[in-house]
Amino acid sequence: MGFVVKVVGCSTAWSNRPTSSYCIDNEILVDCGEGTTKYYDLCKVDFLKIKNIFITHFHSDHYLGLAEYLAHMCFYNKKSKYLTIYGPKGLKRHLNILKSVSFGEVDAKKINLEDYINIVELSGEMTFEIGEYIVTTFETSHGNLKNMAYIFEKGDLFIGFSGDCTYSKKLEEFASKSNICFLECCDEITTKFHLGYDKFLEIKNKYNKNRYLAVHCNDSLYKKPDYDIEFAISSKIYHFN
Repeated sequence: MGFVVKVVGCSTAWSNRPTSSYCIDNEILVDCGEGTTKYYDLCKVDFLKIKNIFITHFHSDHYLGLAEYLAHMCFYNKKSKYLTIYGPKGLKRHLNILKSVSFGEVDAKKINLEDYINIVELSGEMTFEIGEYIVTTFETSHGNLKNMAYIFEKGDLFIGFSGDCTYSKKLEEFASKSNICFLECCDEITTKFHLGYDKFLEIKNKYNKNRYLAVHCNDSLYKKPDYDIEFAISSKIYHFN
């Protein structure tokens, strides 16, 4: 009943490392950042087997790769609607913008995305089932932008993905409930946009029975060998039991 998580990418936008995309059990994607689809073969991710995609927020390093997904769905999927995309409110509008990027403005007007994919907008804290997983959402803050953090439950394991967000009581609640947590640790100090090492370490020490893997880290953090961090590694496959 464990999880297999393939970290396609977990970097910031301002790095030469792959941006955010995580594959769970070859069925679920969390985020699909710009350029990440080109790393799927390297990570042995078959995107045609992905049934659900969860987007944390609408910054390019977390969702721009969906433009390539939409192009493939509308060219080859023949309206079978086997893929569902979940995301914060505004998801439909953003996907229609990406539709124009994928097809051009004229051809995009001829395509109704909801003939090809299921689109589900989320808000606040929700719990629902998809297949063998129970999903819980947490609405957190990324500056002025809403961010959805997700916990996927299977058996007695709870695995969480924070996306990008600053410290809040809701983020701490999310982190406390995750046995395994891919948690933002952007820089040394927490800002109104991002969780920093100071608050990352506070959470890690407070809930020390959980395992926290730092993601969305600036390159400078990797040069701090004295920091008590387990970094998530791009292109690595993790087995959690």
